[in-house]
Amino acid sequence: MSTQNKFIKGALLLSIAGLLAKVLSMFFRIPLLYLVKDEGLGYYQTFYSVYLVLIALFLIGMPQAISKIVASKRAQNKPEEAYACFQGGLIVSVILGFAITTILFVFTNQIIELNSWSEGTKYVIYGLAISPVFVSVAGAIKGYFQGMQIMKPTAISQLIEGFVKVVVGISLTYVLLKSGFTVPMAVAGAAIGTSLGYITSAIYLYISYKRETKSLYAKLNKNELKIQMWRIFRMAIPVTIGASAFSIMNFIDSMTFYSRLETIGIVDKAATIMYGQIGKANSIINVPLAISLAVMISTIPAIAEANESNSAENLRSAGENSLKLSALLAFPAGIGLFVLAEPIMSLIYQSNNQGHIYLALFGICLPFLILGQALSSILQGIGRVMVPVGCIIVAAIVKYIVNYSLISSTLNGKGALIGSIVFCFTFFILNYIILLGYTKLKVSLSVCIKPLVSAVVMGAFAIIGFKVSRIAFGVSISTFIAVASASIVYIVLLCALRTFSVEELEALPKGSKLIKILKKVKMF
Repeated sequence: MSTQNKFIKGALLLSIAGLLAKVLSMFFRIPLLYLVKDEGLGYYQTFYSVYLVLIALFLIGMPQAISKIVASKRAQNKPEEAYACFQGGLIVSVILGFAITTILFVFTNQIIELNSWSEGTKYVIYGLAISPVFVSVAGAIKGYFQGMQIMKPTAISQLIEGFVKVVVGISLTYVLLKSGFTVPMAVAGAAIGTSLGYITSAIYLYISYKRETKSLYAKLNKNELKIQMWRIFRMAIPVTIGASAFSIMNFIDSMTFYSRLETIGIVDKAATIMYGQIGKANSIINVPLAISLAVMISTIPAIAEANESNSAENLRSAGENSLKLSALLAFPAGIGLFVLAEPIMSLIYQSNNQGHIYLALFGICLPFLILGQALSSILQGIGRVMVPVGCIIVAAIVKYIVNYSLISSTLNGKGALIGSIVFCFTFFILNYIILLGYTKLKVSLSVCIKPLVSAVVMGAFAIIGFKVSRIAFGVSISTFIAVASASIVYIVLLCALRTFSVEELEALPKGSKLIKILKKVKMF
């Protein structure tokens, strides 16, 4: 199987698993919202945004750093060194995981005071603090499998994590509320469910890894292990920062939101409710972001392997495949959420649909964020791991300034989202300028034109479809009709514009049959 086919198949498998996992996550947020309202969701989202930054090293950095080195060693036919890389990453991850857990339990009150959070946030901190070490183990194992281009364990672990999170988290929250506990205490049940999802996923991955790597134990070289430990740590930090754009964006919101609102008299419950509304919008855009993460995960080992082949054509092809797959998702997702923000929020959250303006603004962020992440993955894959770090730092400074200025104005929460739009655009444009100007890899944005044109036409059909459907149906059915009809229009336009090559279509399940059908209707 060619590198391109493996890349597409791996990205597709992880995309499907990521999509299903985020659908499960929405089933977590929706009942949680009905149980604890915007206030409770605000408590959860306030710390969860920070928590994702704290564990980003294990969710993103370690897996991607390990996968890159493992892919390179695999291309060089050095399986023992690939295994030593994984072991080194695992040891470093576990040490750091224990350190994060200790900090969260010991310095809970200081963290709350530093950020002007409500006292009720501490219960969420306690619920999530038990999981970092398990997330660290899972991240290292995922990196090993991804570097070997074995995507099935990662895909299954995502589904296990989501299922346990929903069942345990919602059940615990419900039981705690019925037992007379306050809303902040009950939300701790959701946090514990999230932690147990991570723990169960880690156990599954550990069992899978033991089964896969048994034959390599005797060949492990201790000196090689030490070398790889330092190499992984040195690479994982910049990779984490460069690939954590969304988490860092939310982290800045969490750091500035309450303190800036406090200056204009919006405090405690009112501020928490507003942040909870942003959290609802956040949960919806997590669905396309899960798919884009799958593309990122597949990109780094694919680029690293192409880089090892010393073929400029293979490298350019892998880079443009990543960008095209990202564009195919980024434009329809962003435009769709922007034009249908209110009906989508009403469909998912019913009468609790406040905050749809935040979802529309997130729709503007999304294309820049997804394409920026794709570009940063390409840069990381060719070894320029520090470049995305610099782009993130500049974008973060700009966002902090915008947040600081606008949240305390009449814009309030919308000011934070405007800051996010500026952040995502800055992140995207800096990555692209550096990729073109300072590397030999000339990836063209022209691969994004056909998806963009198709998505713009799709957006127009979505608006028309919704308005026409509203004549006869309610909001929910009209939204389904609008999304379904717009999706069909988008797919037809992609095929009519000949967006895909033969090899790309053949990499899909039943790809050969699909090619025959498209040829029959003269769309290929």
